[in-house]
Order: sequence, then structure tokens, then C-alpha cells
Amino acid sequence: MTNMLKCIEATMELERMKFEKTSLFRKMSVKFHLMMCNACTNYQKDSAAIDKLLKEKGISKHSYTQEELSELINELK
Repeated sequence: MTNMLKCIEATMELERMKFEKTSLFRKMSVKFHLMMCNACTNYQKDSAAIDKLLKEKGISKHSYTQEELSELINELK
């Protein structure tokens, strides 16, 4: 039996799933984690809201350079 995903693993996988295909096992691991973890469920909702806002503003996640992403992350901290 494998251990439940840690929060950092679950949130990273949530983001990865937006851009890449994920195995059924990995998807189920994330879903199981979300059933048990309110913090990651809130993260998923917040992330979806941010994605929607960026889309409405016409800003593509793919248009950022690594430096710009780092600056944005630092501003959010």
C-alpha cells in the first residue's frame, strides 16, 4: 500500500495536470488527497479562479519567461 500524497505533491500534480496527461493512478491519488485535505481543495479552487481571471484578461500562462514567473511568485509572497 502506498502512502497518501503530501500537500506539496498534490498541488504540484494539480498544476501539472493542467498541461500534461497524467496516469489514472496519479489522478486517483490526487482525488483521494483532495477528499481528505481541505487546504489542497481550497488551493485547487483558488488556482482555478486565478486561471479564469488570467484567461478573461487575455493573459496566457505560456507567455511568461522564467524570470517573470519568479517575479510574480515573489510578489505573491
